[in-house]
Amino acid sequence: MLSQMFRMGRSQRRIFAKTILTQIQFSQNLMSGGFKIRDHFGQLPYFSEEECHRLKQHLGKKNFYSFCGGGKTALTKEERAEALCKAFNCSPASPELKRKSEEIEKVVEALPLVKLTMVAGVTGEEEACVGDVLTCKMTVEFLNLEKGQKTGFVHSKEYPFLRRDNWFLIITDEQMLGLAAVEKIPLTDCIYEKEFKERIQRPGRISFTCVLVNDSYRGLDQVQKVEVTVLEEPTNRETFEYSKYDLKEIRALNPVQAAMIDQANEDTDSDEEGDDEAAELRKKLKSAGLKKATVAFEKEEVAQAVAAAEEEESSSGESGSSSGEESSSEEEEVVPFAQTAPNAVSLI
Repeated sequence: MLSQMFRMGRSQRRIFAKTILTQIQFSQNLMSGGFKIRDHFGQLPYFSEEECHRLKQHLGKKNFYSFCGGGKTALTKEERAEALCKAFNCSPASPELKRKSEEIEKVVEALPLVKLTMVAGVTGEEEACVGDVLTCKMTVEFLNLEKGQKTGFVHSKEYPFLRRDNWFLIITDEQMLGLAAVEKIPLTDCIYEKEFKERIQRPGRISFTCVLVNDSYRGLDQVQKVEVTVLEEPTNRETFEYSKYDLKEIRALNPVQAAMIDQANEDTDSDEEGDDEAAELRKKLKSAGLKKATVAFEKEEVAQAVAAAEEEESSSGESGSSSGEESSSEEEEVVPFAQTAPNAVSLI
């Protein structure tokens, strides 16, 4: 939630990986009683601060995760029984130690012990170069969970309600300052795998840290560091020559570009159709003898062409009517007799 607020710009302060870890650690202390006993061994039954101190002296550098059977220095059931004998300061044959050991073993079997493996590289290549896609494969494996089994409810001496634990994956840098990703991972089966892919932008050394944190138990968190050296140009790769067909497919237009070109072609087709109609209209005007309308149409003055055509038609009509009237007047006009016969006498 904090990571989403920061990315959306709603958080006034920058969110670091330590901020997320602090909140998860608060949940761990609330569930496992960390506010009363800060030591991780205090999550086990019958353990107080004195038992925790004696057990840590006996184990040395081994931590709670190793005591429960995880890691390279994992303890076996017999070694745990010996360590509990030192912690409770009892003899090995004591019935009280046997009863406590059996109950502690049940708790250890119920703990979600996981192993985190992170591998990063370019698929199919030995080296990583600028422009390649870096693939990070994460594998989480439950150590004490058989195939077909699923995790149960949280064991807690302080929390009185039923609750299931959650796992969170945090990807950050070595100083735990940057925050690349925060994700809640549903770890319910015995094996969980996930891949992250990102294109490499710059050469040099790329290092990041993956932290897998449980929100209910302390001391079971896993940290994995990954380093990748990125080259500017490849050195051990063969140059692959593409065929003409492959190059043609690579250069093929995507659907958006193809749609834009189709639209442009439709526009040119409509323009050509308009040109054909204009040429046909120009021929009709010339055949009708409307010269002014033809000249105006060629100048793309359609309105003036129409007006000129109407004017020429009206003028031609008027000239026709006037010529008819003149001819009729010549036929009906009476010439004086004196002009035709100079010797004649006027009766008037």
